[in-house]
Amino acid sequence: MAVMLFVFMLVCALEGVAGRLLWSGHTAGAVLALALLPVGVLFWWGFALPIPPLLGLIRTVLILLNWRALK
Repeated sequence: MAVMLFVFMLVCALEGVAGRLLWSGHTAGAVLALALLPVGVLFWWGFALPIPPLLGLIRTVLILLNWRALK
């Protein structure tokens, strides 16, 4: 269980890095956020988290809608 929590913390930290890159307008942040989505889905399902799937969908749609604005 401790290993799963550590990996979850690592994924959360990487999502924070992706958010910072997105805030700066970098395409790398969008790519990282989209790459981390399947890993996050595994944790959402495994920990039975009800809200993150909706937020993940909204986040993905917003990234894709604003893809051209990224540098």
